[in-house]
Amino acid sequence: MGFQSVSIFLCLSLSASAAMADAFQFSRILPVGGHYEQCLKVDAGHSLGWRFGASQSLAFNVHSHPDDEIVYHVRNETGSDEGSFQSPRSGVYCVMWENNSQQPSDLEGILTPAR
Repeated sequence: MGFQSVSIFLCLSLSASAAMADAFQFSRILPVGGHYEQCLKVDAGHSLGWRFGASQSLAFNVHSHPDDEIVYHVRNETGSDEGSFQSPRSGVYCVMWENNSQQPSDLEGILTPAR
């Protein structure tokens, strides 16, 4: 039994402490077994906001990789969500969606690094 797995990894070097706190909009189609990950640099005490909607329920998380480990800060299974995460320390934080459903899924949203 075969399945299509697509891994899209984009890593931006956006700093939430910079004068520019631009939002990043995205729109993707996630195949069955596919995922989308967006990583952003966030300074300690600053927040990373998100708002998204999908046509299927997706595994969603915010994680980081301190000391080559995976630390999950937010984790749930949902078709839509809006929220924010405050960084406990400066570093790169990744927001990820994974399609574990039996159907491809549209995914649209916005990430907002903020002061």
